[in-house]
Amino acid sequence: MVVTPHCGRFGYLINNVASLPLRSFLNKFVSNFKYFVIFAPNHHKRIILEAEEGILPQDATFVVPYNLYKLPQLRSVIDAIVQELL
Repeated sequence: MVVTPHCGRFGYLINNVASLPLRSFLNKFVSNFKYFVIFAPNHHKRIILEAEEGILPQDATFVVPYNLYKLPQLRSVIDAIVQELL
């Protein structure tokens, strides 16, 4: 049997290894921030969402698709957050 890097279990292991340090970071610093904006490629977004599960407040977490054409949406999210803070 040949196991390749594209094996599903390997991908899960990589995601798990990557999300554990991020989860401990989020646990430590979540109280320092009021809003969270996630703008990352799909693979990284999955790792972030897995790590933040149950840590970040759902009503203050915004996920914007990572795409050049979504930059106006990202700007509107950031503008809305800035307006609420002012």
